[in-house]
Amino acid sequence: MLYLKIKNAGGNLMRIFILIVSICICLVLPAFAYDADRIALIIGNGAYKYSALINPVNDARAMQKVLESVGFTVIEKENLNRQEMNDAIVSFGRRLSGASVGLFFYAGHGVQLSGKNYLIPVGASFTDEKEVMQKAIDANLVINQMGGESARRTNIIILDACRVTSLFRSFRGGRQGLAHMDAPVGTLIAYSTGPGREAVDGPGTNSCYTAELIKEIPKPGLRLEDVFNRVRKAVRLKTNGQQVPWESTSLEGAFYFLPSGERPVMAAEAAPTPAYQTAPPKQAAKPVLQKADDEIWVEPTTGMEFVWTPKGCYRMGCGAGGGACEEDEVPVHKVCVDSFWMGRYEVSNEQFLAFINDLDGRGPAGESWFKTKNDDVNSPIIGSIGNFQIEGKYRKHPVIGVSWYGAKAFMTWLSNKTGKTFDLPTEAQWEYACRSCGQPEMYSGGNDILRLGWTSGATALPVASKSSNGIGIFDMSGNVWEWTRDVYKKDAYNTHVLNNPVEMYASDTGSGASRVIRGGSFRYEGAHARCSNRGSHRIAGQTRDLGFRVMMYPFSRTPIRSHTIKMVSQGF
Repeated sequence: MLYLKIKNAGGNLMRIFILIVSICICLVLPAFAYDADRIALIIGNGAYKYSALINPVNDARAMQKVLESVGFTVIEKENLNRQEMNDAIVSFGRRLSGASVGLFFYAGHGVQLSGKNYLIPVGASFTDEKEVMQKAIDANLVINQMGGESARRTNIIILDACRVTSLFRSFRGGRQGLAHMDAPVGTLIAYSTGPGREAVDGPGTNSCYTAELIKEIPKPGLRLEDVFNRVRKAVRLKTNGQQVPWESTSLEGAFYFLPSGERPVMAAEAAPTPAYQTAPPKQAAKPVLQKADDEIWVEPTTGMEFVWTPKGCYRMGCGAGGGACEEDEVPVHKVCVDSFWMGRYEVSNEQFLAFINDLDGRGPAGESWFKTKNDDVNSPIIGSIGNFQIEGKYRKHPVIGVSWYGAKAFMTWLSNKTGKTFDLPTEAQWEYACRSCGQPEMYSGGNDILRLGWTSGATALPVASKSSNGIGIFDMSGNVWEWTRDVYKKDAYNTHVLNNPVEMYASDTGSGASRVIRGGSFRYEGAHARCSNRGSHRIAGQTRDLGFRVMMYPFSRTPIRSHTIKMVSQGF
């Protein structure tokens, strides 16, 4: 009907109609052109055969979300092998033709050998530096595919790739961290830490670096250099100067992720899900965990029980009523922790058995995960790879002879199996749970060590042989020492932040070679079983009175990949 009226009215109205349609098309096109004009490739590698990382996949997904909110077309890839990484980078290079901005983000393991940087694919195994050069991805491939010196666009390369690992330190040409790379004209290369330095995976959902980056990118009116300056300052402060990001740049113009006066467009304009929920997750139609009662959850893979530990603040350290204080237990200071699930018991031998029989090895050379009876007569683990067994009467006893590496490998395995995020507790979380959510208790549940804990004995007891504390957790005083996530520092309490403190940023040598252990054991007297008592042990240490407990963050994630810790040779 509209067409007939225009036709009858003559050519002028026809021209007006065409003009209006053209204006509408012009108004719509920029949004589509804007998306196609900014292209990003994001790779998150975490499911390594050992030295697995939980955060890179989370980092990749977080970066995808924030970059899409500021107009990027994003290609997001996870846990790629060498061929997949090579193909993704080459394909990305082709797609950049005609784009005005290209961005490459990588989270995962990286290493410098003989002055060159390599990004480590999932599934690669190395015995020497020559194999790294053959099986890893040369970082220069990214620069070359993005156009190098001939590029007529703004190129941004972000490498959160200096995660701490000792794998390459025995290689002749290996060095800590990544090496400096000159940025071609029009390019900025950003590193999560300085040349030759290492960064940690991080205690939360994201690495410290990526967590700050995703905060700054969507802020309007910040030049690219301003974004990275803010990130550098925040990371430096959060890590007490142990990790200082840096950039190499040859940019000649100004670039803004989001110009002044604009706002990021989130997917479906939905509010982002908080990393830490302040209440237990709502039960889905098919819950991953089976609910036992109002405050306890049962994990189906191992049968481990977890106690809900609501967020709160408390006085951490040895104060009034804490017994005879040691110098590394002071000063007493206020600490606040977010909600989490804490293992009700220490990990038992039968629960650990499910883990070790799902593997093809016992950990890399120099980082052995556990001992068998052949290694130590006190170990109840017998049998061989793929067919380990536990001597019958010890199935309910806490697992012993597990190194910090082995405890962390267990966490990665369970996280990948279930799609949830498990880890060792920080010592702030550990003491909070030990004290029944921060109560002024000497031991876990009160002041009666005979009722609450097992000390000064000949051997460990089965889990839950003594009384629980006020929130239903057993054996946090005595029985066996328990690994925590923290690096041991004698004066750590002088530098603790208020919220969720954790010491993670020392190097892997010197003070970083030891981690905090808590709770005392059957071999020690009651003073070591106090909730405030701090011990330390070498991360490779495996003793007959040292085990671990599991905590779980109150949010789920998609599994990285099932059966990711398959040790067939030294490598990832």
